[in-house]
Amino acid sequence: MSTYQQHRRACDCCRVRKLKCDGNGESVCSSCRRSSLVCTYAQANKPGPRGLRTATLRAIAQSRSPNDIAICTSSIVNRVKLEDLRPVIDIYREKLKVVWPVVDLALIYDRLSDPYPPKEFYALVVAMALATISQLHLPEIYPLTARFLISEVMRVKSSIPGATLESILTSYFLHTYFSNERNNTSAFMCLREAIAGLQSLGLHREETYANLPPAHEKRLRNFYYMMMITERGYSLLYEMPVILEPSIRLPSVDGVEDEEERLFMTGFLCLLQIFLAPDRNMIDTWKRPEYACLNHTQRTVTEIMKVDPLMLTNEAQKVDIFVTQRWMQILTWQLAVLAGDSHISVTLPEEVVRSIMAIGASVSVEAFEVHGPELKFKLYEISSVLADVVLCLPKDCCNDSWLHISADLLHYFIQFVASLRSTEPRKRDGILGKLIRAMELYNIPTNLMTLESYDNDKDYHRVSELLDG
Repeated sequence: MSTYQQHRRACDCCRVRKLKCDGNGESVCSSCRRSSLVCTYAQANKPGPRGLRTATLRAIAQSRSPNDIAICTSSIVNRVKLEDLRPVIDIYREKLKVVWPVVDLALIYDRLSDPYPPKEFYALVVAMALATISQLHLPEIYPLTARFLISEVMRVKSSIPGATLESILTSYFLHTYFSNERNNTSAFMCLREAIAGLQSLGLHREETYANLPPAHEKRLRNFYYMMMITERGYSLLYEMPVILEPSIRLPSVDGVEDEEERLFMTGFLCLLQIFLAPDRNMIDTWKRPEYACLNHTQRTVTEIMKVDPLMLTNEAQKVDIFVTQRWMQILTWQLAVLAGDSHISVTLPEEVVRSIMAIGASVSVEAFEVHGPELKFKLYEISSVLADVVLCLPKDCCNDSWLHISADLLHYFIQFVASLRSTEPRKRDGILGKLIRAMELYNIPTNLMTLESYDNDKDYHRVSELLDG
């Protein structure tokens, strides 16, 4: 073997001149000798490849003892041990699987113990845990704080080229996290990024699903429509344009043998039916009365109200569909008011609040809380409309007893919404301000309880009296 092959390092002069060097680090190389140059080795070698493949890291780990594995490094060093996130994934499975039915939990659990998972999978699991922590307001355990987890996801995500199913799911969970943090700009950007990823994989085209294994095809189809529901709900809340259309065949319960899965799919299809009823143009103009078509909107809401969520067994699905229906009903009622429709019922907002309070008394508070801030936003919009009715309705339109009941019912409704975690104090206070002005206007006693004191069991009888009234 030659001296060059043993040394494998060029001297400073050969490095600059880009010549093959036969020096050994001690004697003068032949190139420097011929050119009468001083042969030195002052410059350090250039670093090798910046990244190591996952397969290479696994091979290195297998060749070492467990105590040595921790020193293996790469350009993207995993700073979170996925096994440490297992308790959070367990909570996701227990409480949020119905809310976000978008991941293959069996695959997630199977790979949690992998010490060197692919970076796409790693980013997905960390983002999934982050969204779960923020959605349910779970206590943070140092060093796995939300601030650390979001920085880790963004760091790894930036190194992932192109779109994969894992990277799309990562963007989906980041959208949820930023929504919970009220960072609407980042939430919107992550949602758009996930939609662009769906389209780049062709999931909006039916032919993409043709040759997929049945289980994978079903999961991707459900995910596409879950993304469509998410986008349409977000667009309605924040008046953003929609992109996704029902361009592929709808999911179904046909062939689903597992009873739990069948019940879930029944609820999922009910929710999908609600968001399929309005077309894209209607969603874009629902909160813009100057462009909305009232008759078309009213006919669509009539169809939406035919969906019966009370038949569902899962509380979280039942609450989501019920509140979304009533919220869409209130939005349409507002359009009718602005259009000067003389056939509208001034008592509809009160009836909507009564119906939500009734279902709230029959399910757990957790059935509301698992849906995060967006469901609370819908509840506050409903509260605000009833507050406007109580404040603005002429005194001769309704008797004093109706005003007393409506104001009292609204007060309890606001208390209930405020008792849920992840609420908007400013929205709550603004609605309360309207309520107090109305009560003063109509000389209704303002003996309000403190907002934080609502208790589902304690106040059940009082709420029942109001509902019966």
